[in-house]
Amino acid sequence: MWKYIVVGIMAAVLFLSLAAWADTGDEATATLILTDVINTEVTWGASLEITQHGEGGTEAMDAWTTGTMLDFGTLSVKVTALTQYTAWGCYWASGGDLATYPFGDNAQLLDVSPNGSPAVYDGYLPYNSTFETLLAKDYTGPYIAPGLVTLFAGNNNAPSGETGTFDVTLNPASLGDRTSGETITFTIVVVVEDPTL
Repeated sequence: MWKYIVVGIMAAVLFLSLAAWADTGDEATATLILTDVINTEVTWGASLEITQHGEGGTEAMDAWTTGTMLDFGTLSVKVTALTQYTAWGCYWASGGDLATYPFGDNAQLLDVSPNGSPAVYDGYLPYNSTFETLLAKDYTGPYIAPGLVTLFAGNNNAPSGETGTFDVTLNPASLGDRTSGETITFTIVVVVEDPTL
């Protein structure tokens, strides 16, 4: 019986030592290509109709007083980033009779006020005619005033992202001379960049 125990112990030691000498590992590689590190989603889609008379809404001219601002919906900017980022904003307009009758003061026309976090900018958006012929995704700067203003900034926030929301108002006193039947399209542009590049 002792013989079997000794042989069993020797076999176990021999098996364990051979297992320790065996090749038990390997490796594999994979490549990660980061074509883009920032994604931006912008929604607004508001419409505003100015009328002569109304049911007491701010769009009715007979309800206006000095300092009236017209509710022009909510702007939402969602940024998902794998890096630091700054979201810049401006606006431009088209349509109507703007070529003949430009806005009275395009720098005091479209106002945004933060409606939650992380939105930090509170004030008028600058008018930037550059974007009439250029897509926001193709813009490479400059990012400083008067071309754009910083709406908000943040750091790596993937995968959930951050959404900045703004209440948009229009200052009718800055519309300038307008004619009945005009339709003007306002476009709010948001450009997001990595400030470390």
